[in-house]
Amino acid sequence: MGAEPHNRTQRAPAGGHAPGVGGTAVVDPCCAPPVLVSAPTVAVAAVLGWSRSGSTSVFRVEELDCPTEENDLRGVLTPLAGVRSLEFDLVARQVRVRHDLPTPEPIEAAIRALGMRPQLVLASAGGTAERPALSRRNLVVTALAGLLAIGSEAVVIAGAPERS
Repeated sequence: MGAEPHNRTQRAPAGGHAPGVGGTAVVDPCCAPPVLVSAPTVAVAAVLGWSRSGSTSVFRVEELDCPTEENDLRGVLTPLAGVRSLEFDLVARQVRVRHDLPTPEPIEAAIRALGMRPQLVLASAGGTAERPALSRRNLVVTALAGLLAIGSEAVVIAGAPERS
């Protein structure tokens, strides 16, 4: 009853955002940090690391299954020199790191320092993507599954009744 309504729209302070990014921010100090509503597109792209240069590494991290692990990874990867942006896919348990590092080893070491087990899924440098070679076990399992599928189809074609 005696509470004063929040002043939700204020001009973003000069030091509140990255250089060159201004705009109107939604500010509610008791509920949430400022959220940028509008800003120049080029400056936002630069701040978010949206560019065609650099490298991208995708890691599968088996332990990455909730926002707590995501926050832990953000905490160790964001401060790394050369890391430009992070994208998380909790369902696939993957983190995509856009960076300017010559190799993804420092990123992998930082993830391992948390006690997690990263597996490099995709590494690209300057737009060229290279996938790590499949392990021998994966190749054998895939070939065996293919042979069993072909054998199953051959048995059905030969006249055996289908059963589920």
